[in-house]
Amino acid sequence: MKEIDPQELHNLLSSSNPPILIDCREDDEWALCRIEGACHAPLSRFPENIGPILSKANGAPVVIYCAHGFRSLRAVRYLEQRGTPNVFSLRGGLKAWAMLFDPSLPVD
Repeated sequence: MKEIDPQELHNLLSSSNPPILIDCREDDEWALCRIEGACHAPLSRFPENIGPILSKANGAPVVIYCAHGFRSLRAVRYLEQRGTPNVFSLRGGLKAWAMLFDPSLPVD
């Protein structure tokens, strides 16, 4: 299972080939806060929502996150089992991201 830490994601987001960022948290969590620029594909409806998002990837890496990094690992496993390359889970999830880059996010 491939994971990426928050610093690596931060670097990728400012690179010439930024990743597609996918939030797999549920609707109420998404409404509360998110990483800017993320797409939404809740894990409970992941199979029906992920196709249109991935069609825009054009070879870019895909990084999936949730609150703490557990649901995103399940989403990555789902995609890997279906042959999706270059997909990663954000280690520590949104909570780890907020601690380093955006403490104003209400993640607790």
